[in-house]
Amino acid sequence: MKIIIKILRLITTFIGVTLLSFVLIHYSNIDPAEAYARRNYVRVTNSQIKEIRKKFGYDKPMAEQYFKYIKRLLKGDMGISFRTNNPVFKDIKNTLPSTLILVLTSAIWIALFSICFGTLSALKKNTLLDIIIGFITMIGISLPTFWLGYILLLYFAVKFPLFKVVDYGTVKSLILPSLTFAIPIASSFIRIIRGDLIKELNTDYIIYAKARGIKGFTLLWYVLVNILPPIISLFFQNLGFMLGGSAIIESVFSWPGFGSYFISSILEKDLPAISGCLIVITVLFIFFNSLALLLNKKLNPRII
Repeated sequence: MKIIIKILRLITTFIGVTLLSFVLIHYSNIDPAEAYARRNYVRVTNSQIKEIRKKFGYDKPMAEQYFKYIKRLLKGDMGISFRTNNPVFKDIKNTLPSTLILVLTSAIWIALFSICFGTLSALKKNTLLDIIIGFITMIGISLPTFWLGYILLLYFAVKFPLFKVVDYGTVKSLILPSLTFAIPIASSFIRIIRGDLIKELNTDYIIYAKARGIKGFTLLWYVLVNILPPIISLFFQNLGFMLGGSAIIESVFSWPGFGSYFISSILEKDLPAISGCLIVITVLFIFFNSLALLLNKKLNPRII
């Protein structure tokens, strides 16, 4: 029963997002027929706009348009991009994998940095090492990602040419952009894990466990299992935000990805592409949240 309720919530969320995005686009000051005409004709006339509006069904009532849109969407048809004249699904299929690779590589950095340095900082509370980690993480949290990206390029691609300024398609090309993505988020997670660990280490059950002789990694594992569920949820939510906000990193590192495609679509008033990108981001958000729920359930079966 609980699984059915959760599935219904996911379906409701998806329908809600598609409806909201459709209504907002429908009531925006952008006429999709006019936008399409200006992209494909040198001289645009009212008769051409009316013809395009009739061809794509923009003259139909909004409810009818929405149900036709959902029907096409269920078949994998997101429409034709005004900007590229390609199916939106094809454009997204070509751009999304590179961004997903970038985001997942950043996620690995975030997990490694957060758990290692957050745990170390908590275990070495109020020592010089804790102070240094705290100082570095405060700087990391404060850094704008675009500025951090330019600094990394300046020092590691220009002054010390360990990497190329423009590079794509190799494992090495992932390092600088993924670190740029990871450092601010990891800095925040390090502070969260440190605070939660310190608080958890002072609870009664930990004092009792120590009295029974449980210590070292075994004790640390029990503590981590108890503090990780909310952190895991936040972590997977950040993956969704990273996907939607990847355009900044991609522009700094000339990375051909989904974020750049999304921003270009917005600037060019490419409504089918904008709608398709919103759908993809929604689906991935739902997927990441579901994954977080399953992982938390595995760590702690008491979680509903």
